[in-house]
This record gives sequence, structure tokens and C-alpha cells, in this order.
Amino acid sequence: MDYDARQAVHLPVTDYLKLDLYLMDAHPGVKLDAFVTDLVKRWLAVEMERSALRERGQAMRGFQWKNVFYRNAKGRNAWRFVWLRFPGDDYWVRAGTYRLRDGERSLASLKPLSEQSNSV
Repeated sequence: MDYDARQAVHLPVTDYLKLDLYLMDAHPGVKLDAFVTDLVKRWLAVEMERSALRERGQAMRGFQWKNVFYRNAKGRNAWRFVWLRFPGDDYWVRAGTYRLRDGERSLASLKPLSEQSNSV
């Protein structure tokens, strides 16, 4: 059994009792200390993400395409051999195909608004 070091955190008694009674009623079996620990971990993760965004700024996108080649394969492009399936999709798509489609969408988003409205 591993030792789990703990530190006391002092709450107003009324808040402690309200939370304890709420957990007993709404979530029987959930221990107050485990609930608070989980709550603090979730809050801290969100705050750390916010801090990182403030320091580094918003990501341009959720991914970045890179040129990928197999090692020792005489320049074979790995994008042709990698397949992707996104959450909620029922089908697989070749990574290279998705990369090209994404590039086309990116270029379309850079068009002036006057050109975008004419093409719709």
C-alpha cells in the first residue's frame, strides 16, 4: 500500500456540513475528501490551461501537418500509408487525402469576403 501524504484545508463548518449532506443525499457512497480532491484537480487543470493560453496565446489550430517520411524507405511518403478515423465518423480516410482537403479549406478561408460571398 502506497503512502498518500495529505494536507488539511480549513473550510467554514457550515459550508462543510452543507457539502457533506448534499453528497450523502445526491451521491451516496462518495466520500467528501475524495470529492474535494477530484474537484481541486479538475479546477487546477482548467486554470493551468488558461494560464498556458495567456502565456502562449490561442493555438492556430488543433493540429499541425508535417512532412512525414518513413525512415530508411527511400523517401516514401507516410501520408499515403496512414489512415484516420475521427470520433463520430463511421469511415476511415487516408491521412494524405484529409491533409489536402484541410489545405483547400484553409486556402478558402483566406479569400477576401467579396470572393467568398460570390462563390456561395
